[in-house]
Amino acid sequence: MAPVLPFMTEHIWQNMTLKYGAGEESVHLSDFPKAGVVDEAVLKNVEVVRAVITQALKLRNDKNIKVKQPLSALYLDKQLELVCAPYFDIIKDEINVKEIVYLTDFASLSTEYLSLNFQVAGRQLRDDLNKVNELFDKLTDDEMAAFVATYRKERPITVSGYKNSLPGELFNLLSKEKEHMAKSHSGVLVALNTELTDALKTEGLYREILRHCQLLRKEAGFAVSDKVLLDFETAVPALSSVVNEYGADIRRETLSEVRHLQSPLMMKKIQLDEG
Repeated sequence: MAPVLPFMTEHIWQNMTLKYGAGEESVHLSDFPKAGVVDEAVLKNVEVVRAVITQALKLRNDKNIKVKQPLSALYLDKQLELVCAPYFDIIKDEINVKEIVYLTDFASLSTEYLSLNFQVAGRQLRDDLNKVNELFDKLTDDEMAAFVATYRKERPITVSGYKNSLPGELFNLLSKEKEHMAKSHSGVLVALNTELTDALKTEGLYREILRHCQLLRKEAGFAVSDKVLLDFETAVPALSSVVNEYGADIRRETLSEVRHLQSPLMMKKIQLDEG
């Protein structure tokens, strides 16, 4: 391409090849590519990145969170940092997250807790089994954390409301994801922070409104370069605040001015979940 379209090729080189890989400072300083040469390392890295994106999107789907709704963080294994770093922006855009956090230990996203091993505990506690189980169900998070620490030290556990100490063999040590955490359990290990703050909800509504505006432009037959007039009507304060906060972004993305229209060319009523 470079000999025929030198400026266009240079633009592509600067914004794709150099951004996501390695190469000469200019396409015109690089060697002519050899046909059939395959970089196996790049192919393997791309395969890992695709697996990360697939797992993260599956987590979104499992939690019924649309891709248009931004999330605060994607968590990846620290060992994937070198592989994923060149594709940082692509991963963020595909999954729609604000940041990517690399962890050396995914246990920090989970909470450990003790659960009675009913097969063993039933034989030892007998009639007291239900009572002990009810006492454990009422434990606070801090109390449970203390019992987990005691269990790990292989010491007997004493719970308020029951007279006897409980040996560790009566329990199973389990873990559960912390609130607002979604973690994959197969393939590449990834996790998402699914907590939706007010700011994230507002941005999600903005993206939804923008999508409908672009669809309306298309339905009205406007060219991509045409400037248009937009008007919004809603009785929901949360949606009004979205239009006010992201008004400049809406105008820029839709090539529009927002003003009150007496007789609009097209109107469309949409239903949005304002959270």
